Amino acid sequence: MQNKNLRKLILDELKNSKAVEVDYDNHKIKYSKELSLERSIEKITGDEELVRAYLVHKLSKFDYLRKNIVIEREYSAGRPKSIAPRIDLILKENEETSFYFIEVKDPDKWEADKLYI
Repeated sequence: MQNKNLRKLILDELKNSKAVEVDYDNHKIKYSKELSLERSIEKITGDEELVRAYLVHKLSKFDYLRKNIVIEREYSAGRPKSIAPRIDLILKENEETSFYFIEVKDPDKWEADKLYI
């Protein structure tokens, strides 16, 4: 994230989050057990993870039920060769109905990755 001020704003916002704990200096992240985390995420491997943490925090802060937030759901795609990509963030209306899929990107990589999204 070229804009260090943006990173600082995100990290400051996450300090009191009930949905995610971030230790940026040690590259560690811990999401609430109330979320549906479908792949273990314990390390911050780039600013994309900070963006996802910020989104999860904001949704939780706006009283969106944490149990209806799904992180890293894998799905099958492609024929004849099958691949297994993951959806970064899914918002569910209830236990059975998903209604919003989010592809999270590092702000600095957004333009370059637009073609792949």
